[in-house]
Amino acid sequence: TNANIIRDIFSGKKTKGCFTTVTANAAMALYCSNFSKDLIICKNAAEESIISGNANRKLEQLIELGKNYR
Repeated sequence: TNANIIRDIFSGKKTKGCFTTVTANAAMALYCSNFSKDLIICKNAAEESIISGNANRKLEQLIELGKNYR
């Protein structure tokens, strides 16, 4: 499933190609939300979020929050 793919990427189990695709999409989302007018800054922020584990922690928080609404 897509959720399993994301979890694998966040834990470093997926290929560089998958990581690159996810960070490119995340960078564009940051750019479109006016995080920065510099796409490179957005790309670096997306990569750092995944590498540091922040993205995975946020995903787990969202999963827990979603359990309250079933």
